[in-house]
This record gives sequence, structure tokens and C-alpha cells, in this order.
Amino acid sequence: MRELRHRVKNNLQIVSSLLNIKEFTETLCNSIIQTVSDEENMKFSINYSIENVIVKNFNTTLYGLILNEIITNTFKHAFSVYKKGNVLQINLLESNNKIVLTIKNNGVGYNPEDISYASIGLDLVNDMVRQLNGTLEAVTIHSVENKIIIPNETNLYA
Repeated sequence: MRELRHRVKNNLQIVSSLLNIKEFTETLCNSIIQTVSDEENMKFSINYSIENVIVKNFNTTLYGLILNEIITNTFKHAFSVYKKGNVLQINLLESNNKIVLTIKNNGVGYNPEDISYASIGLDLVNDMVRQLNGTLEAVTIHSVENKIIIPNETNLYA
């Protein structure tokens, strides 16, 4: 009976987090943006295209830290001032049992070879994506697009 109760409790926690990944993503992104900016120094608008993805035993801590680092980098580096066309686009979908998170801005882009060795943010993002057994594809010319692909499996929770 104790084992059954433990399994039900774990399953309920998983279901609770599964049902809220869309809301979690939007709420977290909006909180990050509010933290790094205010209405006077907002440099871009944000658009979401987030499917109701059912995640399985997902590490939301690493997911949140990845979002935080990439959004913070967008605020710091992608745009110098607000212009109407400055956009951060966040997409989340599931394809072939993989979670695909795409974070794209139409800012200045960067050359990966120009990144300072003292800057550990992108290294941290790569490490966290690896901890989720995922991959990170970055396109950085004339804009920045980070495409993170994470298996949607039951063994990702740490």
C-alpha cells in the first residue's frame, strides 16, 4: 500500500507539471523579462508559439535556467534600443518524441569566435542542455536562433 501511494503521489506531481508546461514557460519568460527590464528600458516585444506539450518527468529547473540565460543574453546583447520591429520569439513543440524549444531574436547576432572566454553563460547553456540529453543548434548571423532539442522520455528528471 505504501508503494502504491508513493507511485500515485509521484504520478500526480508529474501530471501537475505536465499540464502546466505552456503556462510555466510563458510565466517564467515574462518574469525574466520583468526582472531584467522595465517599461522604460524594454528593448523588444515577445511572441509565443507554445503547444500544449506533455512532458514526461521533465527537469523544469534546468529548463528554466536555460530560458533565463538566453533571454538575459537577448536583453543585454541583441538590441541596443527599442524599435517596433525588435522581437524575441519563443516556440515550443513536440516532434518525434522530442521537445523542441526555439528562442529566436532578430537582433544583431554575433560571431561565436568573438565571444569572450570569460563569458560562461553560453557554456552553461550547453552544459545544461547536455544534462537533459539534448542538443543545441545556434544560428548567430544577422540574428540569433537557439534551437534546443530534448528527448521527451521518462529518465530526464534529476
